[in-house]
Amino acid sequence: MKNAKYIRSGKAKDIYRRLDGSIIFVFTDRVTAFDGKKKASFKNKGELCCKLSCFWFEKLQAEGIKTHFKEYVPPCHIAINT
Repeated sequence: MKNAKYIRSGKAKDIYRRLDGSIIFVFTDRVTAFDGKKKASFKNKGELCCKLSCFWFEKLQAEGIKTHFKEYVPPCHIAINT
């Protein structure tokens, strides 16, 4: 990811810190099963999961519930406040 420092990777996301200090979650197409013993990828999974997460964060915020969600960065990134 350009202009960001890699922090770490999980089962389905990569995490970066941008120059402004915000954190970026990159939703990937990675899929695991059986405690990580079986690995695969599904095309567009990251984008779909990212959009779904954004939908729910926006719903929560519309109801006045504070979250760490800052912005959706298409196609599969979420910026969060720290």
